[in-house]
Amino acid sequence: MAEDLELNDPRIYFVADYVLKTLKLKSDKFAKMYGVEENKILVHEFFDKADSPMLVIQYTASGSLQPTVSFPNILKNKSCYFIKKRRENIPRDATLRDVIMYGDLSTSPVDQLSAMVDELLIPLLQNPSNNEAWPKVLSQDILRHALGIKNKVHILNGQMKGKTLLPVPAGTERVADDTTNGQQENGHAATVDSNLLHAIESVVIEWSHQVQDVLKKDSSQALLDGGSPLPGVEVDFWRSRYNNLLNIHEQLSDARVKKMAELLRKTNSSYYPAFESLLNDVNDALEESKEIDIYLKPVAQHFDGIETTDFGETQPLYGPMFHTLCLMWVNCKAYRRPARIIVLLQELNNLIMKQASEFMEPLDLFKGEPDESMDKINLTVRSLEAYQSAYLQYKSNLKNYFKNGEIVKEFDFAPKLVFAKWDQFMERVRIIQDLFQTAAEFLRLEKVEIGGVKGKTLSSLVLNIFEQFKEEFEKMSNKKYDPLDPACIEFLDDIAHFKHFLKDMELKLASIINQAFDDSNSLASQFKLISILGSMLERPTIHEAFVRNYRRITLTVEQEIDACHEIYERQMAYKKEHGTIELHRNKPPIAGSIEW
Repeated sequence: MAEDLELNDPRIYFVADYVLKTLKLKSDKFAKMYGVEENKILVHEFFDKADSPMLVIQYTASGSLQPTVSFPNILKNKSCYFIKKRRENIPRDATLRDVIMYGDLSTSPVDQLSAMVDELLIPLLQNPSNNEAWPKVLSQDILRHALGIKNKVHILNGQMKGKTLLPVPAGTERVADDTTNGQQENGHAATVDSNLLHAIESVVIEWSHQVQDVLKKDSSQALLDGGSPLPGVEVDFWRSRYNNLLNIHEQLSDARVKKMAELLRKTNSSYYPAFESLLNDVNDALEESKEIDIYLKPVAQHFDGIETTDFGETQPLYGPMFHTLCLMWVNCKAYRRPARIIVLLQELNNLIMKQASEFMEPLDLFKGEPDESMDKINLTVRSLEAYQSAYLQYKSNLKNYFKNGEIVKEFDFAPKLVFAKWDQFMERVRIIQDLFQTAAEFLRLEKVEIGGVKGKTLSSLVLNIFEQFKEEFEKMSNKKYDPLDPACIEFLDDIAHFKHFLKDMELKLASIINQAFDDSNSLASQFKLISILGSMLERPTIHEAFVRNYRRITLTVEQEIDACHEIYERQMAYKKEHGTIELHRNKPPIAGSIEW
């Protein structure tokens, strides 16, 4: 403890002793902290300088002590505070308990505040000996405000823990006496404590507001706020709602609350119907949330499966997931509402889009090999299309899930309500797919060699187009934005610029191709040129410029066929006249005959 430390200053000894005992630490922790010159100066300034009113010593997550001059925003461990009662320096011989306030800070300050109000503030004010000199009205008013603080802290404490805690008015222990001893006199209820009755009626109104705040919460809020929640948010919402309503129901079923309700009934209070309505609302909402929570659990397992599976392998998971979703729609009447299933489907879309984006790695997509990136993009597109196809398939078969005699209720809402964001995402994916498909075609130009008289010149022009395209395409890899983010307008601007550049390249390439075709002196060389260029000729701009050559090829083929037919007819006529086939002078008789 502090006795093990060699501290000559009694003020430092006081701080060390309190910190080590409160935090239950060994003396070496304080010695290590105090051994740092900056920390030592900070501690001494608290005592020696009048303008240093506070000292807080934290026990950090790393297991060391750290002094500060203000309360920390976040506390992960217990800490100690020392505050001067007056802004003045504190000499060594001062009685520290008289000149500073000190204590410990909990990791949960609201719990600490609640305990202070319940165990210190309220008992002090309720003790008559502490306010004998006060007027009764003043004493009651202060106590009323203190009880109001107690209720607010109680509510806040519950909210921070995800629960709705209902405050109970002071004096409820007297409710039993009022309800038991109340007698009917001339058909009217006996006199009861009016202050207590007023407090109960006031708290019923407060409960109604609290419960309505819970019931008004909607799982779609995250979507309405512009977020991209996953289906887990929907599952957690209903589980949390059920637990919260169950907690409220248990509080309303407490014996004290029942006696309060009985008192309201016996006194014919106008607030009793409000209490009954409150109780009915809680019961109805509890049953609804319980049913939804039960049916969401099996669907949640499918969501988890998709989230933990590599996106390229998720296609077989879509069918079972939508099958379970359809079963929930049919059997869970509380969830059989378009507004609720639309929220879940939108969140499910967000999950699929998130998985697709992580699989594609859009920020690194342009930095890899185009062929490898293209394979990944195509696999992503197939999986996305499989997901939407599975949805449409199960949606069309939804009526078959209803049993005979049941009223069929299908997904009769507009697809745009579910797939508005999805369509934007798919548009981005298609743009990227088209971009890489274009890149794959243009990057193949590096190996294109054109024959003929002008072949060398034309090949160098093609290579120049390849180099320009490669340079422009590589600029995309230096971008820092996410091209799959529908909100990213910069990507669309870059694509528009790239398409304009691509149009120029295609026009230049079309001109080179036409020159190469015109330079071809045989049908074989023309077909070879078409084979080399492949799908490049199908690009609209190039196709429009090259299409005239197809007529020329057709005419050349017809001429070749006519020439072949003429040779054949001439040979048949020769055979008919001479009884044998006319052979080339250098052909052996047998080989020449077989050739014919």
